[in-house]
Amino acid sequence: MIFTENEKGFRDVGWDDLEENKEEGLFTILGQDLRFLNCKQLRFICTALKMKGMTNARKDIMINAIKDQHRMKKQYAELNKEEQEKEERQNPGTTTTRTTSICQFRLLNLLFWIGLRKTLLVRV
Repeated sequence: MIFTENEKGFRDVGWDDLEENKEEGLFTILGQDLRFLNCKQLRFICTALKMKGMTNARKDIMINAIKDQHRMKKQYAELNKEEQEKEERQNPGTTTTRTTSICQFRLLNLLFWIGLRKTLLVRV
């Protein structure tokens, strides 16, 4: 199978390469409008973006799926960013990691087993 230079580039594409022009409502990837790509190129793009179920889809369905996924990822990133900012405002400079919150329970568990061992040794 012979690939053109564009098709080779579409194999390495990511979500960051997809650009939206809100004024015209156009989506471009690597500088090319999605509407002018053929089905084979769109399949390469869908595969590179790890979109499932697009191998036998029609061209318009693939384009709409790419647009929808891009918009959802964008909304999720904004939501996640807002939540992190809100958390930072509530607790400035304090971040708890899982290891620090569990350490107290590990210490209690260790003390319990040491105490249990001592009581069993005393009884014997």
